[in-house]
Amino acid sequence: MTTYFTRVGRLRRATEVNSQEIISEVNLTPLVDMALTLIVVFLIFLPALTTLIPISSTSSGSSSQGNSEENEEPLVISLSTDKIRLGSQEFASFEKLVPWMRDFYIKRKNHQVTVRTEPNVDQQRLVTLLDYVRQCGDWKVSLSVLKESNP
Repeated sequence: MTTYFTRVGRLRRATEVNSQEIISEVNLTPLVDMALTLIVVFLIFLPALTTLIPISSTSSGSSSQGNSEENEEPLVISLSTDKIRLGSQEFASFEKLVPWMRDFYIKRKNHQVTVRTEPNVDQQRLVTLLDYVRQCGDWKVSLSVLKESNP
């Protein structure tokens, strides 16, 4: 009679083992070896790859080219309770602002607009202005609220 160890570690004789029982185990040694090898490879080659790939920031790249169109200041719209100011132009209604905004959108490469509001401007008026700005083109909008002046 032959004896051998089973999965639980007990000795069994060949006559005691059911011949239809299949004991399958996964050998984890190759998996662990592959994982450790990949970790070592990445630790060695990743610093070398970052030095080989040139990375330029947008501020240094645009200043070296000297493109004045890309370095344009954002368009500033000032909103108060009674008027709308776009640069040096003043508008009484939003409808009169739309053609000017479309012209600016076509002429400029920098499609950024800053909306400056006074603290006492109604929120509905601000939302209406933002809706008109959206209708005039694909602007990147930032919002700035002016501080109240304390006498």
